Parts: sequence; C-alpha cells; structure tokens
Amino acid sequence: MASTSRPLLERLFGRRRSYVFEWRYQLRSSMLPVISVALLLVLFIVTVHLGNAEATRRVAQSAPNLKLLLEGQDRAQLFLILCAAGIYLLAVLILGLIDSHRTIGALHHVERRLEGLREGDWTSPLTLRRSDNFQEFGETVNEAISFLRAGVEEDLAALDEALERLEGAVSPGHPLGETRRILTALRARKQKLLARGPSAGEHASRTERQTVPVGLS
Repeated sequence: MASTSRPLLERLFGRRRSYVFEWRYQLRSSMLPVISVALLLVLFIVTVHLGNAEATRRVAQSAPNLKLLLEGQDRAQLFLILCAAGIYLLAVLILGLIDSHRTIGALHHVERRLEGLREGDWTSPLTLRRSDNFQEFGETVNEAISFLRAGVEEDLAALDEALERLEGAVSPGHPLGETRRILTALRARKQKLLARGPSAGEHASRTERQTVPVGLS
C-alpha cells in the first residue's frame, strides 16, 4: 500500500526536499529578519498592553465591579497577541530558511559542477532549480564551459588534420613517428574530455529534483 501511495503523494505535494544544507549559514542569515521583526512585535505588544492596562484602570475607578472582568479580557487579549506573534516569527524563520536554501542550494550545484570539471567532465551543463538564485551566474558558468568545450573541439580538429598529414608522410622508423605518437595520445586525451558526461544515476537524480539547465550556448 505504501509503495502505491508514495508516488501519488509526490505528485500532489512534490518530492520531499531538505531545505538545510549549511545550517549555520542559513540559521544566521534567517535570524537577522526574525530578530528585527521580534523587536517590532515586542514594542507593539508592550504598547498595546500598557494602553489596555491604563484603560482598564480608568474604567475600574468608575466601575470597580468590572475590574476583574476587564483584567481577564486584557490577559486573554495578551495571550492571543503573543500566540499570533510566535506564529508570525516562526513563519518568518521558515521563509528565511527557504530563501537561504535558494542561495546555498545554487552554490552547492556550482561546487559540484566545478568538481566535475576538475575530474574531466567538460560536457555536462550546470543545472539550477527554477527558484534558485544566481541564475545569471549559472549562465556565465555554462558559457565558460561551452567556450572550453569549443576550444577542445578546435584542438581535436587541428590534431585530426595534423595526424592525417603525418599518416601518409611518415614511414616506419621515421623521426616524425614519435611526434605522431605524441599527437595521437594528445588526441585521445582530448576525446576523453568530450566523452565524459553525467552517469545514469546522476541524470535520474537531476530529473527527480526537477532541475533545469541554465542557458547553455
């Protein structure tokens, strides 16, 4: 039953995500608006409470039998205001975490893509979620990847042309035979750079995260 209901839940509510990658950074960036809002709420609550207390005192002077009723109403109102303020602060904190996730998540994808470049994958584009920040930076990264890949393709074309010329001009034992061997090895390394791409597991993971490639020229 669970295996059949899970896809339905994912279709209705989306795939479960982890909104906290770097909890220290995200909590620190989210707490600043929470503290600012909290200070304003404290000022508002104190002002309202003092105003109600003064109004209750004046009414109690003229109608002492209403004092307990008015004080109870003041306490109930204060309790409701505090509950509403707590819910509001919690909402501000959650929204801050979600917004910081859009930043730290984008940086996480950029870091993984740069690691891929270091490992020799010059073909896969940088993929960011539609809601991520740094979309323009992602486009710049993909343009740089395209530029590097175009350079490798130009080098391959030049190496193919050079090897084709050497093929007919170099006989066994010729001094240029070593040059041809070096060029052939270099050509194989260039081809390896273009041949590498995301594995099937990585591709599936990107699909599940509903990521989209940032403009790749």
